[in-house]
Order: sequence, then C-alpha cells, then structure tokens
Amino acid sequence: MLGGLILLTITVLWGDVQADWPSWRGPRTDAVVRGFPVPEALPATLNQIWRKEVGGLRVAGGCVRRRLSFL
Repeated sequence: MLGGLILLTITVLWGDVQADWPSWRGPRTDAVVRGFPVPEALPATLNQIWRKEVGGLRVAGGCVRRRLSFL
C-alpha cells in the first residue's frame, strides 16, 4: 500500500512538472511565437552578445535503434 501511495505521489508531481515544460518547437509544438511583435526590418549589423570556444575533438552523438545506427 505504501508503494502504491509513493507511486501515485510521484506520478502526480511528475505530471505537474511536465505540464510547465516547454517542448520542442514551443509549448504547443507548432513553431509559432504568440504575443511577440515582429520587427519591420532587421538591423544592418548585429552585436555579439556571447561566445563560447569549443576545443578538442568534435564528435556528433549517435543513436542506435534496433539494427540501424544514425549519426
């Protein structure tokens, strides 16, 4: 009984966390930005805000599904 109560509590709390998490391509997964005024034109130059140096070996992650591998 205690195990069931713990499982129920985790399920309820996890569902609440998932409800607030923005998914891929936005909260509605439709790649639409709502409530953002689109500028008429972009500036001629852009200011760099941040930069991160990435050194060493550059490796892409892979994915294996059954007998297929994707890189």
